[in-house]
Amino acid sequence: MENNNQEFKDLIEEFEIIPESMTRMSNNTLIRAKKRQRKKLVTTPTATILAFLLTLTFAVNISPTVAYALERIPIIGQIAAAVNFNPSLQGAIDNDFIQYIGLEHTLDGITMRVEYVIVDQQQINIFYTLASDTFDYIRDWSPVIRDSNGDSISSSLSFGGMSGNHEIRQLVVDFHRNQVPSDIRLQLEVLPLYSNPNIPFLVGEEPYDWHSTPENLITFAFNLSFDPNFTERGVTLELSSGFEVDGQYMILESVNILPTQLRANFAADEENNAWLIALDFHLIDERGHRFESITNGISAMSSSNSPMMTTHILHSPYFANYENLSLVIEELIWLDKSLARTRVDLITGAYSHLPAGVSVDQIRRENNGVYLRFAVDANSSGHSQQIFGWNFFNEDGVEFAIESMSSFGDYVEFFLADFDENVVYLMNRFTHVSALGEPIILEIR
Repeated sequence: MENNNQEFKDLIEEFEIIPESMTRMSNNTLIRAKKRQRKKLVTTPTATILAFLLTLTFAVNISPTVAYALERIPIIGQIAAAVNFNPSLQGAIDNDFIQYIGLEHTLDGITMRVEYVIVDQQQINIFYTLASDTFDYIRDWSPVIRDSNGDSISSSLSFGGMSGNHEIRQLVVDFHRNQVPSDIRLQLEVLPLYSNPNIPFLVGEEPYDWHSTPENLITFAFNLSFDPNFTERGVTLELSSGFEVDGQYMILESVNILPTQLRANFAADEENNAWLIALDFHLIDERGHRFESITNGISAMSSSNSPMMTTHILHSPYFANYENLSLVIEELIWLDKSLARTRVDLITGAYSHLPAGVSVDQIRRENNGVYLRFAVDANSSGHSQQIFGWNFFNEDGVEFAIESMSSFGDYVEFFLADFDENVVYLMNRFTHVSALGEPIILEIR
């Protein structure tokens, strides 16, 4: 794989090189060039044209990988457009930190092609396409990542869902404490559709039930190997910088500066009465250039035995030129350990407590369940946070699951299906916010 990448890169660079003398033309030279343009086109030596064609043909015949890669050059442009919102991935592409894969399979009239990956120690970005002459739309249904032995790998996945034929799709695999392995097995179930993908979803003329597992899923599988020149890149800075906010003592233990992201790793004092849930923070260098929080993807990670988010993620300065870096914390969002559950009386609307800036707006019974809508203060920090978890409980402690939750404007709504009881316990995702008048500044380099 490494030889294929280098062969492709060398070939592209050969055709991209423009002599410096050709990039600078005076006005007089430009005028003469225009006058002689037709003559130059006619008198260009045929041998030069043949030599170029022979060189290109020879290069393509050297390796099928290169021939295939030349056909896929426009894909790089699509990938660049797809990651336009992500400065870290933009920097990776600008610095050739991208590995060519070029694998494809065709099953039941659908072709899946894994084009490229951007990978480092802790994250894999897989760029692929799905195409079909038979189906109108293809929906990504369920991706699974396993190791080379077929065993499951602890990781977090985020992906799109619906894109057009041949359009670039992205699957992001985040690893928490463990490192990206040298090989993985990617398995992706896709759902072919004939109809318009807008709500209501239809297959043929029947409404599609998205809560059930479709019978016509098609499963693709690829074995992917990663170049260690990518997976071994990254810097870890050990810090142990302590600070206190509203009686909560925190420690910034370390920072991982990776090509795809920066990870700030925190620890908390055992005597704290609240868990850290989210941060409003950024990184800044000596020139004042800021590296902001992730807004599309995983922005924080928790340990397995606590609701606290121990790792918080920013865009990376890895490809930037800097001498000094400072972490600037402006706001912290907490979950009080004693207020993790909210008791709501579904008859009167009374509640024990709610997250800051949240209030009950509507409660009504319908379709053998309960519809709830909560108003969220647009000026509160919680406006951008998930308010409740996906599980809830009755008075006896029996656990249930919320199937869907919607946020629109200043409201959050969801439905408790098949729930006919009068009291529900909702799981708060946060309780209160510490907005700092003076930000906390931690020097990290």
